[in-house]
Amino acid sequence: MEVLFSTIGLIVGGLITFFVTNRHYERAHRELKDEVIRLRHLNIRLLWSMEEAGLIKWNRDSQGNIIGLDIRSNSALTVAERTVENKTIH
Repeated sequence: MEVLFSTIGLIVGGLITFFVTNRHYERAHRELKDEVIRLRHLNIRLLWSMEEAGLIKWNRDSQGNIIGLDIRSNSALTVAERTVENKTIH
């Protein structure tokens, strides 16, 4: 009889543990995916701002799709020449 109760307890405990941890990992996966999307958008905005400032240039194909990135060295510019207006890209 003890073996039966131990087996049932083991199965019930395993199922509870599985569902609780599965729920936790599903939520963590969703939150991480949302964070990745936000960071990608932020990186693109940052790179567009750098392109407007003349620090980088996107490499585009004939249809205008971005295929790469060129980083320009403007070390000869003075600090005043490097200042750019604050712009918000939406």
